[in-house]
Amino acid sequence: MTETDLLRAVNGASDQQLSHSERARPGRRLPVLLAAAACAALFLLFWPRGGTELAPGVTLRYEDPDVSMSAAFDLAYFTEEELLFPRRWEQAVFQGRVTSVLNLSLDFNGSKAWRALADIRVSRVWQGDVQAGEIVSVLLPCPVAEGVWVEDCQVAARIEVGTEGIFLPIQYGPDAFWEQNGASVRLRDIAPFGLADGVRFAFLDGGDGLIYEPSAWPGLEGASSLEDVAAFLDRRLAVRP
Repeated sequence: MTETDLLRAVNGASDQQLSHSERARPGRRLPVLLAAAACAALFLLFWPRGGTELAPGVTLRYEDPDVSMSAAFDLAYFTEEELLFPRRWEQAVFQGRVTSVLNLSLDFNGSKAWRALADIRVSRVWQGDVQAGEIVSVLLPCPVAEGVWVEDCQVAARIEVGTEGIFLPIQYGPDAFWEQNGASVRLRDIAPFGLADGVRFAFLDGGDGLIYEPSAWPGLEGASSLEDVAAFLDRRLAVRP
């Protein structure tokens, strides 16, 4: 399966606006963010200035978005059962805390796409090739930056350093590729995992409540915490079809 297949299966490829919003984002933990920024600055200091070529015609750079357009999605409908037990890809399910978030751009022969990479320290695993205590990288379907809004990424856009969450990412196999503008790159050369979209595959502790998409998860009606989500997963994944 190629990344094109994945995008069409989950989202359907289209163009989407990245817009600058005046809406304030939730309060941030400044000491944690300053420490993370220092680590990111050190990382970027030693990153090749011209980026790194992941494949012929594909260059990756760690940088914040500076444009108003990005790759986007029209979300395909999935039932709750299909979200839990996808047929087109291998899915991991784990809980953990975000330790870093870095924006990145991928240049496909001059056509740019913006994403973010979140490192997550895993604390609990329901399924997937990952262990508790491990830090795993997850490719997010949108950049995460102040004043930048991406349609259908309202949950992923809330991921920041220190966020505790439960994540259901695709576990990229060797045949998962991202194809764009005549170039392609193996997805696991970017990260071993990635969210299929920015709405339905993450549950976040927002501090004052649970952040997720209720319309996609009718079985979680009334859920208010990650503990509620964990109990739901315990029940549902125990009877995997």
